[in-house]
Amino acid sequence: DLPAEIAASLAASIDDIILAKRKVDWVADVDVQNQMKIAIEDELFALKQAQGINFKYDTIDRVLDRVIDIARRRVP
Repeated sequence: DLPAEIAASLAASIDDIILAKRKVDWVADVDVQNQMKIAIEDELFALKQAQGINFKYDTIDRVLDRVIDIARRRVP
């Protein structure tokens, strides 16, 4: 449970990462998806340090998988 302002900022950062890392046929490219996951994970750890928010590793894994799954459907 993140405060709304932090959650919105995080969502915008994740969206920026996905848009920056995508390329033609990225949906089928596991390497690009892994690059996205690494960048998003870095963003989560930066947030953890800056805000003192404690993310569990299994929560991070679920977030990464879910974000990529949603992006596959919505980002061309």
